[in-house]
Parts: sequence; structure tokens; C-alpha cells
Amino acid sequence: MKNWPSYILINLGLLLAVLFTFIYVYFISSLSLPCMVLEVSGHTCPSCGFTRAFNSFLQFNFELGKSFNELAMPVFLFFAGQVVLRILMVLVYFLLTPNIKTQVVKLDIVVSISVFLLAFLPVINLH
Repeated sequence: MKNWPSYILINLGLLLAVLFTFIYVYFISSLSLPCMVLEVSGHTCPSCGFTRAFNSFLQFNFELGKSFNELAMPVFLFFAGQVVLRILMVLVYFLLTPNIKTQVVKLDIVVSISVFLLAFLPVINLH
């Protein structure tokens, strides 16, 4: 692991972060904290209901999840897609030639940022 490329370490770190978040949401979300924005301001924030929605999505109850916050589905799909993409990128990275690796890393960055923006812009634009 000491000689692993930083790209692989970043991918593994992102993968673990998303997986731990999904595990938390699936198993511990019943203990979820109240929305701090709602507590302080008295107004809901654009992401209110995301934890409950993610919990529902992870249990394949998509209609219930959408009822908590319809903006949660694209964000959930982004993170679920990142789990798959990070695993694939780690596996494929070692099979590529050095000159192709650079191009694949650049493509990964552009695609991930683009999909991130598509998933999160509706949430950001609401406020």
C-alpha cells in the first residue's frame, strides 16, 4: 500500500467514505439528528429529508424515499454510482498502460464532477 499511486488511494478513500455513510444511513438513521437549519432558523433546508430518503432507497422503497425529498434521488444515484465507479476504476487502473492511465484519470475527474453538478445543482439552486 506504501507504493500505491495516489489516485488509487483517493479512490479507496472515497469508496470507504460513501460505504460508511450508506452503512450509517441504513443501520443508524433511526437515531438521526434533527436538521440544524430547521432547529436554528425554523425553515427547512433543501436537503431536509435526505437521510430518511437515503434509508428508504437503500431498502428499495423508492416511492417512500421520494416522498421525504424528491431531490434526494439524483444525489443518492450519484453516490451509488460513485461506489460502482470507484471499484471499477481501482480494478481497471492496474490493467492500463501508463499513457492510457493519465487519460482515464482525466476522464474520471471530468465525468465525476459533471455528474456531481447535475445531481447537486437542483439542491443548491433552491436556496
